[in-house]
Amino acid sequence: MELSNDDLIIHETILNFVKYSIFEKLQDRDYFAMYTMKSGKQPLPILPLDQKHHNYKIKRQQLADLNFTSRMDMKPSKDLSEVLLTCFLASQLIVPPPLDSSSRVRSGFYPQSMSKWIVAFVGPQYQNLWGINMFLNQLSGEVDVNLMIVGINIKNRKLCASYQRLCHRTPEGQFVNLDFDPEMPQFFLWGKNLGRSETFGKQTQEDESYEPKYKTILNRVEAALSLYDSKREPFITEHIYFK
Repeated sequence: MELSNDDLIIHETILNFVKYSIFEKLQDRDYFAMYTMKSGKQPLPILPLDQKHHNYKIKRQQLADLNFTSRMDMKPSKDLSEVLLTCFLASQLIVPPPLDSSSRVRSGFYPQSMSKWIVAFVGPQYQNLWGINMFLNQLSGEVDVNLMIVGINIKNRKLCASYQRLCHRTPEGQFVNLDFDPEMPQFFLWGKNLGRSETFGKQTQEDESYEPKYKTILNRVEAALSLYDSKREPFITEHIYFK
């Protein structure tokens, strides 16, 4: 999550989404980790990968303590690639098999990675993604975790395209770009399942149906995260013919 958001409203919107639409909606035994960055640099592990119910109150307090923001600079970086690589490596860890009363592995257990989604809130700084792309090349398409990148006021279309290509290298990966500027005539949305792109006209707060478009898109992001089924089982039907 990017902490260097010049606008406090933007910062609170993103932080509330992380706290209430991601963390709080996890099941107790789901795994969660969090890194923060400042102007796309200095990744800091705030919460290590762990089950939600372990030290739950402490984790809630640590998330609440992120209610601050710092000034943004636009220097290019490669730190996003490095922290994404760390997250992908952590996602390769396997959930320990459940045990029954006799301490034996339950029948029918299949390996599951600890992570289904990596969600990154990124600012407009240019990021060199060479490292994470090379890592995905080595996996030869065997990726079982999804990447969701949520851009914050990114104006550079080439950077948006590079994020989109990176996300699409994962099975259900998506990229969206949020524009918090109400005066901007267009709002661009990118993603395989959320739509290639959508353009919305200007809308003023005097309109009866007014709702900031970033809220609409964040609602779609939340739905995409909650609907994802990591098992992806084939749909099998039985055809019965009656004479």
